[in-house]
Amino acid sequence: MLSTFKRGCCTLLLLLLIFTVSGGTAAFADTAGSGAAGNAASAAVTGDARGTSSDPGQTAEGNDSADSTADEDDTISTDGGAVLNAADQAVIDIEPGKTVKIRPASGDDVQKVYLTFRASRDGLLAISGQNFHGTVQLQKDNGKSISDSIEYDTLNDDFETAHFGVSKGTVYRLCFDGALAEPEKRSYYSVKVSNTAVSSLAGTRRGNAQVMKRGKSYRGVITAGKKETDWYRINLTKPQKFRLNYEAKTCGSLKIYFYGTGIRNHVSTFRRTDEGLVGKVWTGSKVAAGTYYVKVVRSGKNSSGVYTLTWI
Repeated sequence: MLSTFKRGCCTLLLLLLIFTVSGGTAAFADTAGSGAAGNAASAAVTGDARGTSSDPGQTAEGNDSADSTADEDDTISTDGGAVLNAADQAVIDIEPGKTVKIRPASGDDVQKVYLTFRASRDGLLAISGQNFHGTVQLQKDNGKSISDSIEYDTLNDDFETAHFGVSKGTVYRLCFDGALAEPEKRSYYSVKVSNTAVSSLAGTRRGNAQVMKRGKSYRGVITAGKKETDWYRINLTKPQKFRLNYEAKTCGSLKIYFYGTGIRNHVSTFRRTDEGLVGKVWTGSKVAAGTYYVKVVRSGKNSSGVYTLTWI
């Protein structure tokens, strides 16, 4: 009887042990399953993050976009120079002797672009432009105008030049107010600034006027924004007619006065050429022997340029 009871207890304990172990194993399996699911979720998040930052397709699209932007901002013109994209009222520093190419914000709309530079020589400032339609004006660096607004109209294959007299070391500003002449052919216009030295021997007053010799040429500069007078003296040793030839590259015009003992009238004519103004001053009849003076001044406050005088 006791043996039967013991065998029953052992059987019951064995069943409890099997149930407990089976439950524990099931619980462990569930925990492992939860861990696997967690790892899978983590892998999915990591995979999405990598896809965002390093997906080959998306990276290629990003690079294509960057390349197209770079091409737009650094367009190369037909002759190899970089084209500058200029918004309205843009100010651009330029170096005399080099060509700058400017693409306006809109080829059809009028806009102002300012080019600043420092004159390296006393003498002539020549502004050459291409594919620009509008006006050009020389200004001080503070924006005050020291020339009239010059009508400027050039095509793609033609350069037009404006001339001014400038002073070494002075900072100037050019205002280009206009649009492309032929936007359907080219999306930019070209500007070149040249500064040529002109050495003047002219006197600054009548008392120190430069003595002229027949057949010799004399060059001078009337500087933009300055009220200047150039003086020359001619000594006639006998009665004779007088003729003075002159050439000039100017913005506006210059006045040339010839006067002395017995001078009543003199004639001055000029004609405009591709190189500037060409003219002469002469007397209609012989004048007496003596000392005569030639005076060169600007015709208005916005006139300037360089000139050459030759006593014939």
